[in-house]
Formats: sequence, C-alpha cells, structure tokens
Amino acid sequence: MTKWNKQHTMPHNRSTRQRDPRGVQAWLIGTGVASFATAVHLIHDARVPGSHIHILDVDNKFDTDQDSYGDAETGYNLQAEFLPFFLEPCTADLISCIPSSSKIYASLLDEIVHYENKTALRRCGSAGLTVCDGRGMRTVRHPGAYLRMQDRKDMLQVMLENEVVLDSKRVDECFGKSFFESDLWHLFSVKYALQPWHSAVEFHRHLCKYIEAAQKGDIHGPAHAQYTPTQSILQPIQRYLSDKGVDFRSGVTVSNLQMFPEHDPEYVSSIECVERGNRVVIPVRPTDIVITTLGSPTSGSIFGCNEEPPPPISSKAEKIMNGHWSLWFKLAKQSPEKFGLPAAFCTHMPESKMESFTVTMRGAQPMQIYSWLRQTFNGGSFLSISQSPWSLCICLPSQPVLPKQPGDVFVLWGYALAPARQGDFIKKPMCSCSGEEILSELLSHIGFPSDLMLSSAVTIPRLMPLATSALLRQTAGDRPEVIPPRTKNIAVVGQFCKLRDETASGMEHSVRSARMAVYSLMGVQGHFPKVRRNVLVEKFGKHA
Repeated sequence: MTKWNKQHTMPHNRSTRQRDPRGVQAWLIGTGVASFATAVHLIHDARVPGSHIHILDVDNKFDTDQDSYGDAETGYNLQAEFLPFFLEPCTADLISCIPSSSKIYASLLDEIVHYENKTALRRCGSAGLTVCDGRGMRTVRHPGAYLRMQDRKDMLQVMLENEVVLDSKRVDECFGKSFFESDLWHLFSVKYALQPWHSAVEFHRHLCKYIEAAQKGDIHGPAHAQYTPTQSILQPIQRYLSDKGVDFRSGVTVSNLQMFPEHDPEYVSSIECVERGNRVVIPVRPTDIVITTLGSPTSGSIFGCNEEPPPPISSKAEKIMNGHWSLWFKLAKQSPEKFGLPAAFCTHMPESKMESFTVTMRGAQPMQIYSWLRQTFNGGSFLSISQSPWSLCICLPSQPVLPKQPGDVFVLWGYALAPARQGDFIKKPMCSCSGEEILSELLSHIGFPSDLMLSSAVTIPRLMPLATSALLRQTAGDRPEVIPPRTKNIAVVGQFCKLRDETASGMEHSVRSARMAVYSLMGVQGHFPKVRRNVLVEKFGKHA
C-alpha cells in the first residue's frame, strides 16, 4: 500500500525572485513527464495562466493515444513503461492536482490510490520476484537473508559512505563477485535496471531509499495504476493542461537557445527553432522563463516485429540523439560549468543499451498460458532469468494493460540488459533476433511448451541504445543544477539534472526537478517532501 508523509518536508530556499504570474511567458521544451509536471506546478502553485504556458514538442509526441502502442492484431509495442513506477511524495502531490475522470473520486491521486489498495489486497502474501537459475524456479521473499558477511559489510559501507568518495566509481568497484550472484542484487537489478558497470553513487541512492522494502522482497510490479503510466498519468495531465488553455506546439524542433552575455550566460534572449519547415525565432524577455528537459533515455529507440529483428543501431550520433540531446550539447558548449557534460551519458551505448519486448496473445489459449505463468510466478509480478546470457526479465502486469485492450487478449512485457550476448538456445545476440526468436529463447529457459505459445503470440522487440544512460558512471559536474549557477531565467529538468539524494531511474526525479524549477524561477515559497532514506543512513551516514 502506498504511504507517504507530508510532515517529512524541507523548506525550499532556492527562490531567486518573485515574478508576476500574469506577466510571465513560460516556454517549456519537451513533452515528457518533466515538462507536464512543470506546467501543472506553474498553474497550481505559481498561478500562471494556462495561456501563458507554451510547450514546444521536439519529437511529435503530443499524441499519447493508444494507437501509438500498436493494436491487438499486429501486436502492442510498449516502451519501458514499467521501470519503475512508484507513487512517491512529489509524484503524489502532482497528481493530487489533477481531477479524476471518474465522478467517484475527487482527484487522479484518489483514483490511483483506490486501485492500488484494491490490488494490494489481491497481492497479499504473494512473492514479488521469482528467479529462474541453476536451482530451478524459486520465489524470493527475503533476499538479504543469505548475504555473505563480506557482502553485508560492503553494502553497509556503500550506504553510509559520502557520495564524494563514490564519485566516478562503478558498482562492481565496491563489491566482490559473490554480491552480484545474490538475490538482493537480482532484486535491485530487475526493478531498477541496475548493472555492475553502473554508477556507484546511483546504487548508493537506491540502497538508501529502497533497502527496507527490498529486504522484505517488496518488488511488486506496476500495480499503482490500472494501465501504463502513460495512459494512467500522462494522458490525464495532458487533458488537464489542455482544459487550462496551455499552448501545445507540435512539430517544433528547438535548435538552440541564445543567451547573453556570451562570456558568462545569464539570460535566455531567444529560442531558435524550426516549426513545420520554417525557421522561427521566439523572443524571450528577462521576465520570461525557459525550462528545458535535458537528454532522453528513449532517444534512438528502434523496433522490429514478430518475424524481423530491429535494424542495427546507427553509428551516426544524429540518428540516435533527439532534440533533447542536441540542445543539451549546444548549451554545454556555451558553458560546461553551468550545463554539465552530456557526453558522459550518451556515448557509452554498450553500457546503456537495453532491449524490451511486448508479447500480445490472443485466442482460446492465452487464458491458460496466463494462468500458468501466474502460478509459476507464485502470484508475483517479475520473473528474473538470472542464468540467461541476455539477463532476461519478464513482467506479468494485471490485465488489461491498455484501456481498449480486448477481453480475450493478454499482454506481457519484458526486457534484457545484455542484448549483445549470444543466447543459450537461439545462438545469436538478442538484438539480432526476431520477436518470435526472443519468445522462443524465453520459453526454453522457463520450460514452457513453446509451440503452444508461439502459435498464439505476437512479440514486438524494441532496442533502446540509451535506456539506462541516466545510471551510468559519472563525476561531479556531469549533471547540471536545476537552476544553473549565475543564471536568471532558465532551468533544466528531467532525469539528467542534479538533485540531492534522489535516484535518477524513476518518475519522481523528473517530477521533483520540475517542482524545484518552478519554485525557484517564480519565487514560490513552500516545502518539499524529503527524499526517503534509511533511518540508519540518516543517523550515521557521511553526508557531503
């Protein structure tokens, strides 16, 4: 069950100046959760009229309709929708501002909490994670119970360590080999897509925030909302913003932000963009604000089909990096000190690459298959195939996954963190496999009769070269501050900006950064929920 405590808050003291909400024009670059959250806080907390808020789309993603996910006939195609989604304090505050589409609930928060409480009762007593390894299929209920003493010491040291000491280190530089064979590591790897080569600072933050739930085996899947986060959260927010008169501009590519003075940029003076083939320069006054989303983990995603693998990842950077990346590079060129180092996150594709797949089953057999999988999972939500060279994991979400999903259709979603390795049964890398071959490899690992399922399933693979880029090893200065130093009317938001203590893998990071940007630029006085941290870390941790 979701629990958060609004009493655990901290004052926000980063306000620069109080702007007149009716005199400001707010320019938001990007259409993900960070920009949508920014717009909500501008309206709800800063009292900016919706018509004064302009959201510039760089990837033509305003259409969040179900059609963008495929259909039951040709196969659904979900992104990394389930990694991860938690109803944490800033996210809860955000969706409490959004009216529910149902007359039964006052807000979207009430609607989601009701659904979560209902499904929590159904999940009671079930295991959140099942592991398939050399010992067979087994449930994981207390993953930390069998950690070796040295692994326990290493974990405690990482949790209590100052982040300055962990800076630029990888996780595998802090632990021995045995730790990465433990159930506790499998749990963190499955839920947060963490790998041994990822940032030790990021793993430190995940441990500090989630270790208590992890020790109880609490790793249930996306049960906080009835459908995917896009359907359950982003679509209602977009409808709310449209109703408030927010100016959505699709088909816009922001090419650059002109800032002055050149030697030490403080103000954005104009936004250079291309709109429907025409070059446009949008003037920005010192009293206006510009808030841009940096980077994108889904940038460069390519997908295949049931019969064909995804095409090879392009060797040309411009084919992989969308407008969020190219704009970040241009800002960093103006001032690396203020805008960080995007190359630290987007130039290590062998370490950030991930492949997901969506399995759509239809006909008389899917119910039997779904029931068998539920029993095999022992009521859990995730199956980690730790013995797989691809590091396969599948998620068994509650059905339906999408609002218009037919009643005789069932959808599974899975991913692999090492798609470049050769499979055990399909003797080639996962990224070179068709959807059917991926499903065949998966079924061979779990011992399910493949002919029965392959004949009634369509599997769509999606290759994401930058999926875990926010978790890569990094050093101080790679991530820019939400309000870059010595700037007056610009903020950066999303998974790649710098936030104290917050993990970069989930929705909360983007929502928290959006709220901080609005409060700082608009001079809103208020309190922020503190990032949840282990009591032991709060008391004995070596804080910076």
